Amino acid sequence: MGVGVNTYGIKDIQPSKNAQKYIQKLQSSGAPKEQVAATKSFYQTIKAIPSRTDAEDKMKQAIKDGNTQEAVQLAKAYNEKYNQTFDKWRSQYGKYKTDPVMVKSYTSRLITDDSFNTLVNNVKAGR
Repeated sequence: MGVGVNTYGIKDIQPSKNAQKYIQKLQSSGAPKEQVAATKSFYQTIKAIPSRTDAEDKMKQAIKDGNTQEAVQLAKAYNEKYNQTFDKWRSQYGKYKTDPVMVKSYTSRLITDDSFNTLVNNVKAGR
């Protein structure tokens, strides 16, 4: 999990600078307080996700070892943990899950078929 989550909890994690700018933009545009709170919580939760780099390193090793099926399972496990990280957020703020900026942030961190195939091709090409 992300830095400080187990010790302090999500509420004590600072959103990234870009996320803070987006939150400020929402505030200055007069967005409802609940939407601002949902957005801040979303970006705090983003910082608590499992490490994609660690997952990709394990997938790369499995691919190098000739075990693509294990790599697929590792990708699925990462995505499942990633999705579970947002369970509490969805239960509290689910009505804001269609915010296009947050959707882009959320989906960009998933391991998709395309990103998996790119990883496989890069490993096979020696990159």
